[in-house]
Amino acid sequence: MQDTDSKIYVKKYTKTPENPLVFPVREREVWRYCGYFGIVDDNETALREVYEEAKRDMAAVLSYGLCYRTISSGEICKGGSLEFLMQSAQVMKLLEGCSHVVLFAATAGIGIDQAINRMQKISPTKALVMQGFGAERIEALCDAFCDEYEAGLADNKDVTEQSDSQKMEKCLFVTPRFSPGYGDLPIDTQADFFSILDISHLLGISLGEGYFMKPSKSVTALFGVKEASKSSICELGEGSIENIDEKDALKSGSKCQKCDKVDCEYREK
Repeated sequence: MQDTDSKIYVKKYTKTPENPLVFPVREREVWRYCGYFGIVDDNETALREVYEEAKRDMAAVLSYGLCYRTISSGEICKGGSLEFLMQSAQVMKLLEGCSHVVLFAATAGIGIDQAINRMQKISPTKALVMQGFGAERIEALCDAFCDEYEAGLADNKDVTEQSDSQKMEKCLFVTPRFSPGYGDLPIDTQADFFSILDISHLLGISLGEGYFMKPSKSVTALFGVKEASKSSICELGEGSIENIDEKDALKSGSKCQKCDKVDCEYREK
């Protein structure tokens, strides 16, 4: 684990001709962000063509960027750098027992906004599908980073001596992520993320009126790093943990099932 509270790390994800979208596309998620809960089959020729065109257009303009910082959970205190998190009971509950908190910002680039704005004047339907793609792409980036960070913890297991002949490996994993404006974490805490991560300088994201970000397909979020409470053997990265309830409880189910905003228009059915 990179454990230098003052250091901000920057990650870039490079497109290749063979893999221009970098991460696998979850088509169902694209349609969900368009307000359609299902998959458009091959018989719906017109929509299928729009989807494939939007996919190609997105591949041409995507530009992923991400920065993050790992901070001791001891900073969640009066006068600490993470004091602002104390105003959210849900975040405090999420981070119970966590040794560190990871703050990060991610963007899929300004090219998406520009392409969508141009397309709205030509084909509102295609522009909508491109919006869905953009939302799915930034979520895919965030998911990939969280998975990569957790996988990296397996290479830095803290081995504690139990006796002269026995050692126990502590299993570290990450909690689900949490963003400003979600639950009871106020949207104005975006400003704290921008200050702590130097987001504007490192990623070129600006924070505007109402704390909305530009490029629009950008996210700020946090997650905790936690030690498994009941484990003797742990194989992070493969999801195989013996005698462990906590990680499964945190990771199981969809993100929508964990969310209490039941009136969300994008909520999975």
